[in-house]
Amino acid sequence: MNIKQGVLKKGLSNIAVILIGALSFYSLHAQSAIELHAGELKQKIDIVGGDMERSANFLLQASNPDEIIDWYFSDMVMPYMRVVFDKKQELIEGAPNFGFYSKQIEVMQKIKAVNPDVKFWATLKTDYDGYGKNNNMPDWIYTGNGYNGGSYNSTLFKADKYAGFLADYLKLMHESGVKIDIISVSKEWMQVMPARNEYNTINQLKQLLATEAYKGVPVPEFNGPAAWG
Repeated sequence: MNIKQGVLKKGLSNIAVILIGALSFYSLHAQSAIELHAGELKQKIDIVGGDMERSANFLLQASNPDEIIDWYFSDMVMPYMRVVFDKKQELIEGAPNFGFYSKQIEVMQKIKAVNPDVKFWATLKTDYDGYGKNNNMPDWIYTGNGYNGGSYNSTLFKADKYAGFLADYLKLMHESGVKIDIISVSKEWMQVMPARNEYNTINQLKQLLATEAYKGVPVPEFNGPAAWG
């Protein structure tokens, strides 16, 4: 994946304009038609968007956040914006902390007010080695070793619990008026989330979203894995 950072007006360095190339979507319904041809290798899909996976809070520290959003989403058409879901949503099973997302939601709401057509793509908060030497998922979803080297064990990953975690996130965002259009259930941590675990998570997430508890929560598109390389 090639990422080119643009330079923003007014000396802003915490919000980057990115060009996301060669994304492999399970399904994608964009404003302009994109055709994928089975059997043809090296097809390329270019999507222009922005990234605030780590930077949403910085915007609210600016003296003019509304002016920045107006410039970014009015003068420059940014159809996609990457946002985050994080293990801090629910470190202890059954004890969610949805307030963790309050600032991100506030920024997302401001964006939607300026440009209702913006689509949000949610990815897991992580770096290449997760949280350093720590697990980048809640321990009740994956309790194996090898967070930063060592031996991983993907069989200890619990797809049903991860699906519930993600369903709660999607419900929160939907009820906050900033529904998630695209989600990646897998990211850099491929030792824990190989294709089978990703597939199982997506299937169970779809089943959950069809239940009464999540009535009205739209099923997002699935993009994955959102990995480098």
